[in-house]
Amino acid sequence: MAVQNRAHAGAQVEFRLLRGFSDSWAGRLGVEAAWLPTSGTAIHYTTQSLGLTWSADILNLVPVADLGIAVADIRGGGVAASQRLGPQAGIGADYLFSRHVTISLLAHAEYLAFRLAGARTTRPTQITIGLHLGRVF
Repeated sequence: MAVQNRAHAGAQVEFRLLRGFSDSWAGRLGVEAAWLPTSGTAIHYTTQSLGLTWSADILNLVPVADLGIAVADIRGGGVAASQRLGPQAGIGADYLFSRHVTISLLAHAEYLAFRLAGARTTRPTQITIGLHLGRVF
């Protein structure tokens, strides 16, 4: 995540709920929390997102793409708290261990261009690359 024009690495946890509309399309609801250590206090970043996920479910290795909108609450790190809104996009791949258990590598970016409340800060961008363990119902 870039805050005050500097990149920060940290830890993140994310929960996603997907509801399939067809073999290729699903609606997505997500909640994520990130903790990014800085030289001062850590930055706490909480995001809720809503979007669509496309997948090509033809093999055990399934390419996926995400598009959505995210609302973030950003606090700490020497900057005043703010709530921001912006687009979210991602790409990745799922590996199907079975029809019910998956592991995914997903990279996604959020560009939080619009201030909803709080301090007038730079437009933060969060780029995440992570592994996801999934359960298909």
